[in-house]
Amino acid sequence: MQKLKTETKRGTKIIMKLDEGEKEMKITAKGIFEDRTFHKMDYKGQEVLNAGIKKINGKKERLLTPINKKMKKWIEKAEKEIEKLKEKERQEKVVFEVIKTKNSGWAPNWKVLDRKEKLLSEEQREKIRQLRSILGEKQLFAGATKHIDVDNLPVEEGEKYTLAEIIALCEEHSEKWQQSKQEEKEHEEHYQECLKEARETGKNIKLDSYTAHCNDPNEECNTDIITIYVTPSGRKKEERTHTY
Repeated sequence: MQKLKTETKRGTKIIMKLDEGEKEMKITAKGIFEDRTFHKMDYKGQEVLNAGIKKINGKKERLLTPINKKMKKWIEKAEKEIEKLKEKERQEKVVFEVIKTKNSGWAPNWKVLDRKEKLLSEEQREKIRQLRSILGEKQLFAGATKHIDVDNLPVEEGEKYTLAEIIALCEEHSEKWQQSKQEEKEHEEHYQECLKEARETGKNIKLDSYTAHCNDPNEECNTDIITIYVTPSGRKKEERTHTY
């Protein structure tokens, strides 16, 4: 992430940077202090950055820097980047061992993942759900718990891999994963196009439609048409139409 260079109303030159190793934001005020961590606070009705205390001309002074628009925008981006770095670190702690199913007779033995650690965050759980959905699952043996199928990935039985490593292998080698992510990207692009049109026109714009079994036993129909609209506020609205 790039550094931010700006200045205060008094002309003090400010440099803000993200320390990815420590996962912290740091601020430098030229000629006053350098590379200090900070926290946001309210001071006399104004939002400022508090970088601690320093002796200036023999007197202890609080290092307060008013937050301007550029700084606020940069901080918001940096906070998101820090969360991504922390999540990546958490994923490195989730370890899988590659094992094989124990089918007998003609059935092949598939390579699957055996998780060794507990999941630490909702994002990790979502990644696991994606792996299960896209790669599929196999049972270790008839009636056993299902495990994520990695038989088409370049992994070795008995080796251990982190969640981040498995995701990286999927991105490079799994056609199913690549296709799913491409479809997600196209869907998001379509959503953004519909949202833009909805905001420009002030009307709900059709995003998608599909059929489903009728959900009303009092209606004389078997199939409903579900239409998804994007509202000007960005919300997705569902409408159900019965067919007769």
